[in-house]
Amino acid sequence: MDLSRIEQSAPDQNSLKAASKLRAAQKWPLLARNEDGTLVWGECQGSGATPYRVVGDLKDLGSKCSCPSRKFPCKHALALFWVFHDRAEAFETQPVPQWITEWLSRRRGAATGDAKPSQKTDIGAAALESMEPIKKTVAEAQLRRQKTAAETRSIARKDAMIAGFEDLEIWVADQLRLGVGGLLEDMAARCRQIAARLVDAKAINLAARLDELPGAILSLPREHRVEALIAELGALILLVRAFQATPDDPELMREIAQTEKKETLLQSPAALKVTGSWEVLAETLRSRKDRLIEHSLWLLKCDQDGAEQKGPSFALIQDFYPAVAGKRNKSWQLGQVLYGDLCFYPAALPLRALVEAWRQPNPMSSQGAENKALPWTERACEAEDGLPTRFAEIRKAAPWMRESPHMLPPGRLVVAAGGQLWWHNRAGSVFLPLIGDLPDWVSGIVLQRTIILWNGRFGHFLAGDSAHFGRIYDGDS
Repeated sequence: MDLSRIEQSAPDQNSLKAASKLRAAQKWPLLARNEDGTLVWGECQGSGATPYRVVGDLKDLGSKCSCPSRKFPCKHALALFWVFHDRAEAFETQPVPQWITEWLSRRRGAATGDAKPSQKTDIGAAALESMEPIKKTVAEAQLRRQKTAAETRSIARKDAMIAGFEDLEIWVADQLRLGVGGLLEDMAARCRQIAARLVDAKAINLAARLDELPGAILSLPREHRVEALIAELGALILLVRAFQATPDDPELMREIAQTEKKETLLQSPAALKVTGSWEVLAETLRSRKDRLIEHSLWLLKCDQDGAEQKGPSFALIQDFYPAVAGKRNKSWQLGQVLYGDLCFYPAALPLRALVEAWRQPNPMSSQGAENKALPWTERACEAEDGLPTRFAEIRKAAPWMRESPHMLPPGRLVVAAGGQLWWHNRAGSVFLPLIGDLPDWVSGIVLQRTIILWNGRFGHFLAGDSAHFGRIYDGDS
């Protein structure tokens, strides 16, 4: 006995739904079975004073019930089989009552075991056979209804998004027409208003990005705010227009509306999966306006794969959880090397990933071929003055990206007057402004490699490699 047999024998979905409501123990004052376990019967308490008598044959799911229903099997018979599936131990072994014996004689012939076939038609089997085309038709109709409903919802959602995008473009045009200075002074209220409109338009992630825009812009040095704000407004317009052109693109859907579920991503054939060793570079925690904590973990691929590295060099692991839950305990530290399987979200430039499994220790080491970490000095890095060109290429592929990780060649960290941190190359011809939580003693340190998050105007220092001091990480004193 299994549920699929019960579902297949039901005349329609309404009967199954009604049967599910009759599975409670108090509905069945009597539940019994015969000695060889081929028959089950019981009494089901209905709305009247006298319970309905129900019997079922477990071999072919034939049944009989004293209720007046014209459906076969009725909801009481379906419920009897269902209860037997859930609680077979509740059926007490008893002698077969006379009314069941008479039913059997009509179905199968004489109960004495006479080999002669019954002269009468097996009503139960014939009814089941006759119901097969009906059940198939009902199932097909249900599938058509579900498909139509899904298409209707999709069209309504698309129309809502298009209307929201039009309002966003009008809003951006108004802000530029009235002056960016006014927007900077009243950014929280204005961004909240358009974000609420985008929530109504089902563009949830885009709304969250706008809601977080005031905090992101106002945290920048004053001289960078106007340029950064205009760039972000332009990126928003490019994002919605790209989505309108290719609404089925998973990366754009992730930026606009919703992120794929973990199970969906892991089962997707388009997802890039990489197994290897990853060094922990940095961790950031950010409180969002929707009362969630955004936990970001930056990783560097550090396997010794030869001259060419397979797959992305960097990975971003992000998690979101309620602020009231507090900071989650971590089982790693900066500089630690973790071995495991990462699954990257589909994107023009794969970066964000899910941890499918961490596996420690590295299985390669037990085979006598330890997978040693590739020294940073042997890794490919940006050219002396190639960062602007590389970032322009990234922006061309994904204009909505706000920042991207980069490894810089040998250079020096300098803390200028006023506390501004700079990186400059060995020749002193390229200077990049940086932010980060670093101690004062890093000023003047020569780094063989430096990893930053670059947004086109300044970089966020993540980690550096010094010949004399080893690894230096943001926030690690």
